[in-house]
Parts: sequence; C-alpha cells; structure tokens
Amino acid sequence: NPGARGIIDADCNCVIDPCTQSHPDIDALKTIYNATNGDDWHNNSGWKALVEGGRCDPCENEYGKLYGVTCENGRVVCIDLDGTESCDFNGFGGNNLEGQWPSVELEFLEILILDDNKLLGKVPDISLMSNLQELRASNNDFTGELPNFKNNPNLETVRLGFNNLSGTLPESMDAPQLNFLTVNTNSL
Repeated sequence: NPGARGIIDADCNCVIDPCTQSHPDIDALKTIYNATNGDDWHNNSGWKALVEGGRCDPCENEYGKLYGVTCENGRVVCIDLDGTESCDFNGFGGNNLEGQWPSVELEFLEILILDDNKLLGKVPDISLMSNLQELRASNNDFTGELPNFKNNPNLETVRLGFNNLSGTLPESMDAPQLNFLTVNTNSL
C-alpha cells in the first residue's frame, strides 16, 4: 500500500506496521474519508494507508504527502479537496467526494475547500472547527438552510454558490469576521 509503513513478518510477507500512537487529527480524517467514499476519490494518495492504520501522522511526509492536507506545527490547517491541492481558490473538477460531509473536530483547521464534488445533505457542520477562516463548498448538492456560524469567530469567507440551499438569509450570521459570502444560484 503506497504511503504505508510496513515490516516483513517471519514468513517474509510485507505487512502494515500498526501505529502505536495516535495523532489528534487522525480520527477526523478517517471519518471524512469513509463518509465521502474515499476509495473512489480521483486522488486519495496517502489516505488509504491512513485509514488502514499504516500511516500514523497526517503531517509526516516520510511516506509521501497526504493528498489535499496541509499542516503547520504538526496539525492539519487546510483540507483542499477541490481537485487542486493548493489551499487556494483555483481548483477544477473536484475530487469525486460523494455522500454527506461528517461532523468532525479539527481544532486547528483554517481552510476547508470542497468545491466541485458530489456532496449532499446539509451544509458541512463546522461548529467544531473554531479556527476556520474559509469554507468553500460551491458546486455540490447541499440542501436546507444556511447554518449559523456562531462557533466560528474567525470565519472570513463562505462560498456556497451552486448548491440547493433554501430558506432565507439570516439577518445576522454571528460571525464577526465574515466579509465574503456567496450563495448565488441557490433557492434563498
């Protein structure tokens, strides 16, 4: 398995060397992969090894970079799964994520980019991402009302255009730093 730590057992078989310590972001990343059909992503480099327990640290690049993940000081600060892993607004074509985005805790995450995928259900729950500054999730199939962002005091940018959101825009988004909101081509 590319990107996995391995050992050779007594019968000369290569087996995954299981992790003995868990990185604080591992469970959230595994949940994301499993909930969004990670095996069928266009690029899931490093993720399968992580999910199978052969990659212990998403920020360690000894066995190759974890696609779409950027770390600083040993913690995940950006997840960019829009087809171009730049942590910037320039992706194209998505990464074939399907299903509902799970509620996960990533306390140091600053940027979440999910544009141009096949995600559905409610807008991603980012309430457990208190440091999030940017949510970019245009061109998916999100439904329901626009959420309240009261648990995201650092949120500056929200891009949710080209989904199937409905209802009305809240009078207040409860995000004091929010200066860029796009929700075009929805039913708001």
